[in-house]
Amino acid sequence: MSRAKMHPDEILTDVPLVRRRFRAELDVDDAAWSRGRGWALYQAVTGLAYYWDTNPGMVRQTAHALAQILADDFPS
Repeated sequence: MSRAKMHPDEILTDVPLVRRRFRAELDVDDAAWSRGRGWALYQAVTGLAYYWDTNPGMVRQTAHALAQILADDFPS
């Protein structure tokens, strides 16, 4: 579906679209974006390991973050 036919609420939940817009607004190069992804990956992996047996909510949050990082198609 094209963005022209999407409801505004649908646009906000289109994560790849929002991520591309966020990156464009930041005006960062591929190297900076990759460093940010690396930092987010580090936080997600260490959080997942740290909270695995003690905090199911944090495990869900870090697992979701990890999935988003790995699904990200940048740099492109």
